[in-house]
Amino acid sequence: MKASKPKKVSRMDGHAVSYVACNNGTSAFVTRSGELYLFGKDTAHCDSNGLVSTLHGVAVTHIAMGKAHSIIKTADGQVYTMGMNNKGQCGRSQPLSREGNS
Repeated sequence: MKASKPKKVSRMDGHAVSYVACNNGTSAFVTRSGELYLFGKDTAHCDSNGLVSTLHGVAVTHIAMGKAHSIIKTADGQVYTMGMNNKGQCGRSQPLSREGNS
């Protein structure tokens, strides 16, 4: 794939963006009002505008994105994770294996 020249993200027009992050396939934008928008492959929990609807009412300040998971920090210091957790990388208990062993 050939690199492209910088282009404006018109879907973020009207939003004051304070923080951005990306991975291979997704771009994340945090607005000054604390909303998190995702565009690309990791948008399963977003509305049609790209807003992460599962975080409604949560003031997001930062996001860090890996290949298959993301970590979100809020204004009040809470931490949320999303994505693959097959090795416990999201800080939640690991799912049971297919054999029933963890």
